[in-house]
Amino acid sequence: MIFENTVQFREVLQTYSIKKGVNLKLKPNEKERVREKCTKKGCPWHILDSIEGSTSNFRVITYYPVHKWYNKTRNKMCNPPWIAKKFKDRIISEPQIKLYQIQALLRKSYGLYVSKTSCRREKMIVMKENIGDYKKEFARLHDYAEMLKSTNPGTTIVIRTSKDSIPGKEVFMGIYVYLEALKTGWLEGCKNIIGFDGAFLKGICKGELLSCISKDGNNQMYPVAWVVVEKESKDTWSWLIRCLKHDLNLTETEGEGLTIMYDMQKCARATFEVYFSKKLDEIDQLRGDIVQDLLKYNKETWCRAYFKEHSKCDVVENNMCETFNSWILAARHKSIITMLEEIRIKCMERMNSMREFSEKWVGDISPMAMEILGENAQRAAKCEVKFNGETGYEIQDGPYKYVVDFRRCSCTCRSWQLKGIPCAHAITTMHYKNYEVEPYVDHWYRKDTDVKAYSKFIQPLTSMNLWPKRTLPAIEPPVITAMPGRPKKKKEKSY
Repeated sequence: MIFENTVQFREVLQTYSIKKGVNLKLKPNEKERVREKCTKKGCPWHILDSIEGSTSNFRVITYYPVHKWYNKTRNKMCNPPWIAKKFKDRIISEPQIKLYQIQALLRKSYGLYVSKTSCRREKMIVMKENIGDYKKEFARLHDYAEMLKSTNPGTTIVIRTSKDSIPGKEVFMGIYVYLEALKTGWLEGCKNIIGFDGAFLKGICKGELLSCISKDGNNQMYPVAWVVVEKESKDTWSWLIRCLKHDLNLTETEGEGLTIMYDMQKCARATFEVYFSKKLDEIDQLRGDIVQDLLKYNKETWCRAYFKEHSKCDVVENNMCETFNSWILAARHKSIITMLEEIRIKCMERMNSMREFSEKWVGDISPMAMEILGENAQRAAKCEVKFNGETGYEIQDGPYKYVVDFRRCSCTCRSWQLKGIPCAHAITTMHYKNYEVEPYVDHWYRKDTDVKAYSKFIQPLTSMNLWPKRTLPAIEPPVITAMPGRPKKKKEKSY
């Protein structure tokens, strides 16, 4: 066997030692020769590798391959650098991985027990190499903003700094990012609904990432904009909303016609008032004060029965924001520019994959809308229709009777108006009159609308070491402060 140098030879022996479960000792360990023996007393296994004079390669001179001892559960060769090399990709993709999970991976893969200290050091090696230099990245935020605006014209980036925290220096307070491709896509192809939510950052400087997310024609999340701030507060939310009002052209209309969801908002699913009242009566039987406490809040903000009909979206939760937060979970462990770049790249790749997905739709209606139409068609088969001879239809569905009006594209259950997709009662009348159902689906769910949402392209960006340096002063990272919430306490060990 021939090796390029002693470094390669040692790496091969280290991997052999760990996979075989044996402890090896190097003696001598020199540049010209390396001898390795098994540490078990009486074991004849040994190997000698030395330089070959004519070729300068390292050749195995002697090798005795038989061991008298195997399967040690502890191995000094399994050190943090080796573990970091083997599990680098796993840790980068899951920065939140726990130490006991790394221990379990080593036990499962190699049958070895490794201490938590070694796993912690290994994780620190990987994170230090891949999360970026946080001080250097904060200092180059102005360069990042200029590069992003030059490669993606129309993109909005706003950086907030403070000169009060550290006299004579600009200290980071926040950065707002709204890519032009996402801006145009939302204005042309997404529903008039946005959700707000915040997520804690896990890097050295902590902080929070506040996001604004919408929905496309297939009811999937559509990232709109995001900001990184020191902490969540009325001031930081107000700043985000002011920036969005300008970018979404909402300054004159004050957001009229726009539906907003936030993380504290949960909704009742009843689409009409009678059904809503019935459910309140059922809740009231559980405990008398529940309904009274519930009705203290404005019903128009949490009950479908009182929703306005313009958004064509009847979502009852803020899952679109929760999906985004989990989607960027790995990025939230990294330093500022590394994190923002990973989010940009994920959005760039998502725009491309969703563009290809919409082009593969079987028909003109989104798959999600077709699935709802199929479910409503099954319900329609159990409904009974009465026609007045003009435009009015009475639909008997269980204990309730509904009225469908084709001129207004409405049903008294309000599901058709809220969602923009014909309800079971509307489909019953369409089947009765032998009408096609798809023409009555709202334009938000059509292929040409969805294609507009993903028609623009997010342009690529070079690495940070290739950016030109600006004359603007460097930005200092924020002062690390304790985050809101009750601090953790050490538990006393019981012996």
